[in-house]
Amino acid sequence: QSRTQKGFAKSGVNYGFIDFEQSKIRVVFIDSGDIYDASTGEALISGYDVMVQQAQFDWFCEDALNFSDKSDASEWAVITISHAQLSTQLSSAFVAVIEAYMNGTAASGTATSTYGSYTHTLTYDVGYTSQGAMEYICHVNGHNHEDSAALIGNTGRYDIDIACDNAKAYYYDNGTRTQYQRTAGTIEEHVIDSLCIDKANRKIYMKRLGVGSDRE
Repeated sequence: QSRTQKGFAKSGVNYGFIDFEQSKIRVVFIDSGDIYDASTGEALISGYDVMVQQAQFDWFCEDALNFSDKSDASEWAVITISHAQLSTQLSSAFVAVIEAYMNGTAASGTATSTYGSYTHTLTYDVGYTSQGAMEYICHVNGHNHEDSAALIGNTGRYDIDIACDNAKAYYYDNGTRTQYQRTAGTIEEHVIDSLCIDKANRKIYMKRLGVGSDRE
C-alpha cells in the first residue's frame, strides 16, 4: 500500500518503479511471484515457481521502459530487481525486450514456459525507435541464495545474485558452490548488500555487510 500511495506502483499490484532524479536511475521492481488468476484468486502454479503474467509484462514494456516524459531521457538508465533471475528464471521475453530497449529498436514475438501441466505464454510487440538507444545497468535477484553473476542474453549486462540473509547462503570457491559459515550473535550472521552505481566509470559495486566480500 505504501508503494501505491507514494506513486511507485499501481493499486493492487506488487510491481512498479522508483525514479532517482539526481542520479537519473530508474529502479524497476518486478513481481516474479505473479502466479494468481486475476478473476478467481487461485494460484496457477506452485508458489515455489516464478512467473510474470501478461498484464505485468505489458506494463514493463510500455510504462517501465518509457521515458517520454523526461526532457533528458538519453541520460537515464534502468536497474531491474526481482526475487528471481531475469536471465534464466523469468521469461526470455524480458531479455528480448531489454535488448530492443538498449538498441532503440523494435521487437516482437512470444515466449512460452511450462510449469508441470500449466503452459504460460508471454507476447510482446515493442518499438523503442523514437526513444533511441538507452542504458540498462543490471538485474539484481536473490532466488538462488548465492553470490554469483551471469550475463543476460546479448546485452553485455549482468544478472547479479545476492546470497540470502535469513536462510542458507552460498558462494563459489574455485567453481564449487560452498555454504557460508555464519556465527549467530555476530556481524557475520548477516548477508546484506548495498548496491552502488558509478555511472561515469560504468562500475557496479556490491558492498557487503556481514559474511562474504565486497564485489565489483
